[in-house]
Amino acid sequence: MKNRVLFPLAAVFLAQSCLTGTDVKVENLQGSWVATHIAYANVNDDTDVADLFALGVRASMDIGPAGAFTLALDIPGEGVDVQNGEMTTDNNNVVWVIGTDTIPGEVFLQDDQVSFQMLSGATRDFNGDGQLDEARINLVLNRLSS
Repeated sequence: MKNRVLFPLAAVFLAQSCLTGTDVKVENLQGSWVATHIAYANVNDDTDVADLFALGVRASMDIGPAGAFTLALDIPGEGVDVQNGEMTTDNNNVVWVIGTDTIPGEVFLQDDQVSFQMLSGATRDFNGDGQLDEARINLVLNRLSS
């Protein structure tokens, strides 16, 4: 994969969300989650999408009641990368802080499914020309437990 992200797990989050929940509070996200969709989308062409889940990439996330989280990304042939951070929400806006990186995004919650969309910080060579294009990342997760 030809990608560059602000932090290693940025590669987890993209595509258009189909969930519609509003006014998401971080305490409503508490629990253990497993990814059902992981993709990149070209910022300049939303039809240009790389489905990482179809390529075997897997992710899981544990979120505490105050927004502390652990995110594990399993990339075939590269192993598991684990990141710890904090998130805050305001309606459907989310901010992730991992180390010194602050990444804005959107969050949608409906029942036991959540979609996180990272709005900046990732790139991918979508057409194989050696040039990195700006990308949005979406991670859709199903809740395993609260």
